[in-house]
Amino acid sequence: MDLLWSEFRSAPVSYLSARKTNMETFVHDLLQVLQNDDKSETSKLAILGLFQEMAQMLFSDSARLESAISVLKTVFHQQRNSGSALICSQVLCTLTTLFIEMEEFLKSHDQLLLEFIGVLFDVVEKVKTDFNRLLKAMACECLRELEMAFPGLLTMKVGHFYGMSQAENSHIHQNYMVLFATVLENTIHKFLQDHGGESSLEHSLTDLLSYSEPLKSFSLAEGWRDQATQLLTKLHTGRVEEGSGVHDMKKGVSFLLDHHQLMTPACLCLVTQKMISCVQCSALSPKMLKSLLLQYSSCQDLRLFHIVLTLKMRFAEDICDEGDDETLKRWLVVMASHPSLPAYQRAVLLQWLLHWPEEKEPGEVKEGDDETEQRLDGSEYTPLLPSVFDPLHILCHKLKVLSCQHQYWETSEEHSPPTLNDLLGHVLKLVDYGISGTPAVTVYRTLFTYYLTMQHSPIGAEITGLVLDVLVRQPKFIPHTIEFLNSIERQCPDSPLPLMVLADYSQQLASSKLPDLLAHLPLHLLFLRQAAAHTQIQPLVMLQIMSRALRESSLCSAGLWEVGTALLDVCNTIMRRHQTEAIFKDLIDLLQLISREYNDVDIQDRARFYHQLLLTVSGGKLSAILTLASDSATGSSLSDIVEARISDSVFPSAPPVQQIAESFLHLTRMEWTCDSSYSAFQTKSSSSPDDETALKRYLDAVGGEASPVAVKIQYKIHFEKKPESVSQRIYALVLKFSTEEPYHPSPDVYVPYMVAAENGVPPPSASVVVLSTFYPKEPVPASFDVSAVFTTEEGVTCTTQLSTVKIAFEDIFQPVAMIHFEKISPVRLFSLLWKNIEESKQPQGGILSTMHIELGRQGWEQHLRKLQGFCIASDNEVHRLLIFLPPRYHLLLKIHVEENSVLIATDNWRMLPLINTFLDQLRNGNVAT
Repeated sequence: MDLLWSEFRSAPVSYLSARKTNMETFVHDLLQVLQNDDKSETSKLAILGLFQEMAQMLFSDSARLESAISVLKTVFHQQRNSGSALICSQVLCTLTTLFIEMEEFLKSHDQLLLEFIGVLFDVVEKVKTDFNRLLKAMACECLRELEMAFPGLLTMKVGHFYGMSQAENSHIHQNYMVLFATVLENTIHKFLQDHGGESSLEHSLTDLLSYSEPLKSFSLAEGWRDQATQLLTKLHTGRVEEGSGVHDMKKGVSFLLDHHQLMTPACLCLVTQKMISCVQCSALSPKMLKSLLLQYSSCQDLRLFHIVLTLKMRFAEDICDEGDDETLKRWLVVMASHPSLPAYQRAVLLQWLLHWPEEKEPGEVKEGDDETEQRLDGSEYTPLLPSVFDPLHILCHKLKVLSCQHQYWETSEEHSPPTLNDLLGHVLKLVDYGISGTPAVTVYRTLFTYYLTMQHSPIGAEITGLVLDVLVRQPKFIPHTIEFLNSIERQCPDSPLPLMVLADYSQQLASSKLPDLLAHLPLHLLFLRQAAAHTQIQPLVMLQIMSRALRESSLCSAGLWEVGTALLDVCNTIMRRHQTEAIFKDLIDLLQLISREYNDVDIQDRARFYHQLLLTVSGGKLSAILTLASDSATGSSLSDIVEARISDSVFPSAPPVQQIAESFLHLTRMEWTCDSSYSAFQTKSSSSPDDETALKRYLDAVGGEASPVAVKIQYKIHFEKKPESVSQRIYALVLKFSTEEPYHPSPDVYVPYMVAAENGVPPPSASVVVLSTFYPKEPVPASFDVSAVFTTEEGVTCTTQLSTVKIAFEDIFQPVAMIHFEKISPVRLFSLLWKNIEESKQPQGGILSTMHIELGRQGWEQHLRKLQGFCIASDNEVHRLLIFLPPRYHLLLKIHVEENSVLIATDNWRMLPLINTFLDQLRNGNVAT
């Protein structure tokens, strides 16, 4: 049976196909299992559960449905007396499901429904007996479901259900009461509907709760389905007035009210809803339900307390006086701040407190209005002040309630209002640490709520200062701030807060340090664009900020497209929103700087376009050109076309990027040559610092290098077996290197164009020599994945993968840069470094080692010629090599040719395994340096 719940439920068609059967046979087999006494109870329950869940699919054929109903009835009668009560109960539940869900198929088979109702009546009428209480409870629930699906179906038996509810003395009496309450409610609505809303229903409702005919004497009136459908819409109007059967109604409601304490919360909620509906449709006094309000007003069960609020909402002052109102609100405050209650329950309580039901005339309160400030009137609401134990979503609800109470505190002589720091203290600390997500959203939502309520009070100025403080400490929240300011402008168009925040923070950016400005430059440019959209803010300070960032940093050489676009967005907004006469020189200089020095062709072109517009078009026309044309034929302005912000309906979209699976570009390593030598070095002065000072200056200079040291390697890129999908010429080739952990990101390599070989004859541009730059964080080998992006002659953008580039340990070797140390000779520096490493007492300060390598004189001469660029001195068959290992380490070698030994000194002991491997490769002749 597990397959029924897994395979069939997930894929019925596949399940049937795999077993080469159809739905008809499948359902027949299941019905046979239900009738087989040898099958387990678990299997039968699984089948019944499947019938209930997938009735629409299993019984789409009316004949199959009739057969199933017949079999289920037979099973029920067979199992009723001797079988399992659980099986019988589920059979009734399944039959009820079929009659409700398959109503369309049973419209012409009312007799089947009558027979089933008769079976249910036969079960429920056995009150005051020990006969199968589980089955009787299920039968009551089945009748209630039928009554809810077809309102008015059991109207004529309401008296019988009233009598059964009184007679049943076991725990299932509440099932009878729920059934009675449901039928009683529908009976009243049906009588009101049948009489067109007339108030004189004396004869119709007389003896409502009496019954003279047997329970099983039941028939369906003609057109009962249409009447049930109309009753579902509750289109009736009218009210049962005093003297027209109200006595019987009061008798039934009073009976339910007297026994409510014997019901479980779920049943009590259902019965209470029915009683409220009966009272609303009659002249019964709502005060008869006040005992429910008093009994459950301090209950912690949400379902029961919801009864109290429902009564308050439906009957208002008719059931709840001012004292009761205050008691309920006080209880809400206490429980909403109780730390032991679950968070979800506290959230519901706070929502009830915020939307406390009041009796108001239609239209008096608009949707979304909060009237809490009129309802809260005392210091008893101080328990709602936030604490560090409050979850953030609870905190948000609390602060919304307190924002409506804040005006009371401002006018109170006994209680001073809490500040925003008091309310948001621990959440502000999270925001100060840069924690985004829910804490930041909570802070901005609270500020928005408070500002809408108290923008003209001193707290409005406090909010302005708090927003600026958040921006200064954590610029990452600029998007949150912009959304906050936009929301304020929409709700309060005359509010000065947005302009104050935009102007003040723009001034702070102008006076900030350059590293702070560049650290979050894209966000700062987004903020400047928002500020530029307001004509009340002078744009000169924005131009000065952008010009400073470009001139005093490497932004132009970096050529980031996103940053360039953000810069031009600010310029575009300034030209559209402001008069350019006063800022003409600053704006033209900035655009000229971008068009000449920014290392991105697209950004240069757009800056040049703005530059020409500014020179040739007057202010009013310039603004009109750059402003989006509303209701235009194309829906796009010239500015949108230039900035490529166009919709697919105006211009066709670009084709997608094609992935070339076959790698046809190859990188070949060029032979390495050392472009620097110690032999040309000469000291420029006879005076030189002492050894300690000289070594300290050198180490400080190397260790304090501001930018990473570059390792440059030449490669030749050329075609290999060009695929047919790639054109003969490719343009705008960009080589991208992956970022490895011990290395800084490598810059992209650009090749304007390449031409493949034609007829076997490669043109001069078939191969191009490129210089790749790597920036090691540690002097260790690495491998880089290389991808290429290029454009074909047809204008299609393609991408492909190249072979992996490997950086060996010897590729990192560099001569020591001596240009800043003219007063120290390389030989002296070698001696100072060796002595410093030799005297070091800790491994972290350096380490010495020795290695024996049998190469012979000829082998050593061959390798020393390759390492000549690092050699600082050669005497008495001893060669000294001084090698710099980026970013700040050294390798010192003393090679004794005659002794075939190498003395090693390094100031990074972790490099010793790599050094040993390098020397082993020298011995084996595997070094390509």
